[in-house]
Amino acid sequence: MKVEKTILLLFFSVFLPLLFIPSVALSQSNALDFDGADDRLLIPGGAGSVFDFQASGFTVELWVNTPTPGVEQTLVFSQNTSTSDMLRLSIDAAGQASFFLDLGDRNAVVTHPTALVADTWHHIAVVRSSNDWLNICIDGVEATKQRINRSDGLIDLDQDIAIGNDYISEPSSGLDNFFSGQMDELRFWSIERSEAEIQDAAGLELLGNETGLVAYCDFNQGVAEGDNSAILSVTDRTVNGRHAVLYSFSLSGSSSNFVEESGIVSEFAPACEIGEALFPLENPNPGGIGGWTATASSISTELGDWDASHMVDNRVNTYWQSEANTNTPNSGHFITIDMGSEQTIAGLQYFYNGENSDVAIREFEVLASSDGVNFNLVTTGRLATDIEAIAQHIAFESEIVTRYLRLKSTSPERIVVGGAEATPLVCTSGGEFAPTFTLDTCGADALSSGHNPVTGSAFDSTHDRYDMQWHVAKIENTNDTLEEFNKVAAWQKAIIIGDVKGDWISPPQTAEWIGISHSGENDRTVEHLYRLDFNVDMPHHDYLNTLKLITFNFYSDNGIYDILVNGQSLNDGGHLNLGYSKNHDGYPATATPVSWGMDPELLRLGKNTMVLHVKSAKRYTGLLAYLSSGSGCTPVDVGTAPESYGTKENAPVHIITGAPLYIGSAHPTPLPRDDNDGVSLKTYTGADSGKVTATVTGKNATAAPAMLCGYFDGAADGIVDGTFSKGVTYVGSVGDGVGEVIATGNEELCIQVPGDSASQSVTLAEVPGFNGAEAVCTTQINSNFSCDLHFHPNFTGATQTYARFRLTSDSKFFSTDSPSPTGVASNGESEDAGLIYNPTVAVIGSVKIIRAPVGELVDQYDAEAVIAFLDSYGVDSTNLSDESANELLNETLDPDGDGTVALVHWTTLEELGTVGFFLDRREAGGDEWVRINNKMLPGLIDAPFGGEYLYADPGAMPDVDYLYKLTEQEAWGSRQEYGPYQLSY
Repeated sequence: MKVEKTILLLFFSVFLPLLFIPSVALSQSNALDFDGADDRLLIPGGAGSVFDFQASGFTVELWVNTPTPGVEQTLVFSQNTSTSDMLRLSIDAAGQASFFLDLGDRNAVVTHPTALVADTWHHIAVVRSSNDWLNICIDGVEATKQRINRSDGLIDLDQDIAIGNDYISEPSSGLDNFFSGQMDELRFWSIERSEAEIQDAAGLELLGNETGLVAYCDFNQGVAEGDNSAILSVTDRTVNGRHAVLYSFSLSGSSSNFVEESGIVSEFAPACEIGEALFPLENPNPGGIGGWTATASSISTELGDWDASHMVDNRVNTYWQSEANTNTPNSGHFITIDMGSEQTIAGLQYFYNGENSDVAIREFEVLASSDGVNFNLVTTGRLATDIEAIAQHIAFESEIVTRYLRLKSTSPERIVVGGAEATPLVCTSGGEFAPTFTLDTCGADALSSGHNPVTGSAFDSTHDRYDMQWHVAKIENTNDTLEEFNKVAAWQKAIIIGDVKGDWISPPQTAEWIGISHSGENDRTVEHLYRLDFNVDMPHHDYLNTLKLITFNFYSDNGIYDILVNGQSLNDGGHLNLGYSKNHDGYPATATPVSWGMDPELLRLGKNTMVLHVKSAKRYTGLLAYLSSGSGCTPVDVGTAPESYGTKENAPVHIITGAPLYIGSAHPTPLPRDDNDGVSLKTYTGADSGKVTATVTGKNATAAPAMLCGYFDGAADGIVDGTFSKGVTYVGSVGDGVGEVIATGNEELCIQVPGDSASQSVTLAEVPGFNGAEAVCTTQINSNFSCDLHFHPNFTGATQTYARFRLTSDSKFFSTDSPSPTGVASNGESEDAGLIYNPTVAVIGSVKIIRAPVGELVDQYDAEAVIAFLDSYGVDSTNLSDESANELLNETLDPDGDGTVALVHWTTLEELGTVGFFLDRREAGGDEWVRINNKMLPGLIDAPFGGEYLYADPGAMPDVDYLYKLTEQEAWGSRQEYGPYQLSY
């Protein structure tokens, strides 16, 4: 349901009392009250039901309001008693919502860090992605994802779904965890819903036909608190008809019944939906083409520049001021903003002249127009002028679409009015400008405070302009950063203030100090939240490891108490847990930075939000954020196995350095990040059947030995799962053959590649691999090398698998521990290669061609065989007599009438899974292959000792050289080619 709010709030400072008391007009739709004793719902499942999600992603959403969040209670529960697969959404004893998923023998749980507030509506959503990431979202804020270890990857929920307790059939004494409170808008989706999709629809009622929606209970039934005893179930609004059966509800009175309490009251901005707040827009080009313009009712003629354009120039140290009118104090002075085109606006932000509060607008009207002529009243109110010159926010009752906004003074005592900025506000979940990290250009400097992305340097601090990326809000004195963050209804753009009053360090060229006002001065102890939104655009989650190479320094006056990364607090018992320092005392620091390396465990693909909680006990406050010296977006090479590659925890990351050390023909450059060459995989037949050789070429001109390691997934354990089982244990250095214990089916193999700084020709001695398997490098010329690594996998059937190769001189790869196929290496390159491994190809013995008399050949076959031969050549033999069929076969086999035909003869030494063969021919030196048999010649399927095949080729002529090839059709759908064989007769 959409919450209708008739509310006007001025969010200029949380330290001042609200001048308008909120009133909320709630939707008249119903919710369902659970008594916490025995009330429950049961949604029927059954084999093949809409809840049997299997390997796909899914989402469950609902609104809840409980008076007892500190009591363990179950919201949604289902369990397959045969497979033990289980889904449970519950509230734990700490009042935190928790999502548990069990896939039989593997499970994971993710708990949201924010406790639910008693007697308050909260929106809860849980998501399982198709690649097994779990997450939970409370009131639009996600927790940190958890990943469930893959077993079969299937969630078999073909049983009933329990709502409000954790049993399916009959209650079990004392273990039922009944829900106490009200519930509304229960939704089941068979798709993974994004954070933005969840936020956008959380406050809306659905139609029931939305894509992926498989069950939907809106609880809009009966008469609120009336006699509803005739109602037996809660209606599913989708076409699936999974109606929830009511058990034990009294269905009369104000509890255990349908009630009129479904209005969801949140602390979000009045005009905005759940998960949104008010954010200021920025004039895209002040004074230029496409920029906004401003006009005023009058402009002061006093000495100075008081032009109306200063209200939209993105600066707070330039001002508009009206002409004085001593005869008519309430003269209705106003400023009008033209945004150039219609925009959806939810409010207006006003900065007054901090150097002269006597001209600040107090009583006001906001009007809107689409044509600049006819204006309609949007809202009225009163602003404060006895606080610091910081942003004051006027929130509209609802969003409006307009081109022109007018702020009009209605203050009786104000004969002159003016201001520094008037900025439209919009409802959104993050800032207007957000830098984006990619593998090619991560734009890390844009995260710096006061950074100008156009010039690559800091904005001029004397301009006191808006920061393009950072936002700031004043908050109450608190130690609960996340709670205060969720309360912020309106953000202002941080202001670039430079090195002004206070004990502040000088910033580098790429950053500048920012604050909440143009002076950075306050007249009381204050606390602020500084917010940065940024995007991560990478192929998959594993690539987030590249960001750990970036380290930021944060300076503040007078200290950083907490850092939130996507809702996760780094404050642990009053200290910052920064990884390298788990007890960093960030609060009292002044000239000492708080340094944070971007933690891939806290980041995610898409939108990310970082919040710094700054406390100040002095009169001045500000923040400086920039990269450490020498840190930045280091060029990297990342392994590129596809997303479907099992459950790999993280990707291999190699820092690209200047020294030539790479796989393939050249070092990967920043564009593209990975060149995908230098590796070829070869399989064998015959005596070497089952063997796989990886030929790896590259260059090592580092003047130091490098280690080339190959990893073959599933070779030892037969499971392609993104992990590489240890094929060996040893006590000596890697690859020296000392203390190695041979294991069956090696998955890891390493060989040393010496450096060739002098570019001379060097012959490398054969070096044993991990388990004694063969690994050898050939002659180097000009530092180039070619190495063969031989694997002996134990797959019994055709298998899609992957091999990974890492070349590096990182000391970790020369330790007594097995070098890792994942993680960061200080140099070198990684390559991934796919392979369909097939251990059951046929082994061809001999292939030859002979001349055979056509008549004798045809006479050997009965009528059925003759028809089959004709059919194999694509000749129609329908309704032919036996005699006619024989004549037709003679003509088919002997088109030139010489009485003979070429007969191709081949033998196989072994066949496993061979369904049949196709035979193709072309003339030696020709370009086009001709298929001889239109239909496949049946094989022997399972013949350990092989067999013998004969097939006539009517198109072959005597004394002509031909090339023939055989194509084997395998039982699992793949094909193998053999040849070509040069034959003549």
